[in-house]
Amino acid sequence: MPDLSPTGIWQRMQTALRDWWDAAQHTWVGYDHRVDFSPTKPPDYTPDWSQDPTGMDALDGKSPFIVIADGKSSLFVPSGIKDGPLPTHYEPALFGASAVSTATAPLSLATQHTATPDSAARLERLALIASSTELALAIATDRHWQRQGMATPLRQQPTVMAYRFGFHGLGVLVPVLIHSISLLRRRRSRRLSMGAAMATLAGGYIFRSVLVSAGRAAAQRPADYFRFTQPSRDDRPKPALPSLVALGQKAVEILEQALHLAPPRLGKEMDEVEQVVSRLRDILIQYLRQDQTSSAVPRWQAALASVNAALSLIVGVEYPAAGPQRSSIEQARDTLARMLAEGLLVEPGVS
Repeated sequence: MPDLSPTGIWQRMQTALRDWWDAAQHTWVGYDHRVDFSPTKPPDYTPDWSQDPTGMDALDGKSPFIVIADGKSSLFVPSGIKDGPLPTHYEPALFGASAVSTATAPLSLATQHTATPDSAARLERLALIASSTELALAIATDRHWQRQGMATPLRQQPTVMAYRFGFHGLGVLVPVLIHSISLLRRRRSRRLSMGAAMATLAGGYIFRSVLVSAGRAAAQRPADYFRFTQPSRDDRPKPALPSLVALGQKAVEILEQALHLAPPRLGKEMDEVEQVVSRLRDILIQYLRQDQTSSAVPRWQAALASVNAALSLIVGVEYPAAGPQRSSIEQARDTLARMLAEGLLVEPGVS
């Protein structure tokens, strides 16, 4: 029989972790027994910048990725590569519309002499929809890049000319106008249709070339990369956090109700209690990050261990709930109830 106590569940969860900080031993421990930085550097370590630290001393305790200069885990890097963040943060929908446009253009060229009036009209409508969608998405994406501070490489010569006149003008706006005129006149002009197809293909090539060129320029601007990766500042007033005790009591009540329901009706209750317990866990983590000197820290840490154990039991419930599954619900309820009885859920500033 597995140990379903909070301690037992935490021990089982540790098998999925590579390394974690052991405050008692003041060292990083783990199953591979390796860390890339100093094994005694605590997570709350902050470099003393007055001493001009270099190398490993300049990385704080939350920056273990020593291959990257800032020590952060990242899909992209600010320097040392040929592409910057620009070409990898484009809107997928824009490229989808561009792909449809550039796929429609060869069809139009290939069917100039064989398409029936009906099929030609359908192809014109498809090309118009794809080009119009591409135009709208191009404008929206351009504004998004400007808000993120990533559009500077697109404003430099000769990239700006190719982007504005080659892609926006020739590759998108011209085909939209030609397809619109053809559909309004209800008569297809082979010359205009071929011109629209050629303009679409040229614009698609220019668009991709511009992104590659701008991406290479962005790689030389690490400040843009770091600005993009920083969380946006939100000065709006934050809503008050719910009471820890209220969340704990609500979770216990839902679990108690779930024990009296038939298995087919448990889905809604388990989803709701998972959200409540997850919210309780997030608030506890937020409090621990905000104030490590509070006298409530030991109780928050103990509460977090109980909440993680209960959440593991809740997530592990399979349907229909019977036998061991119902036992897991009971274990989760008892774990949270015991946490409440021990007074572990205290608000900040309450001793």
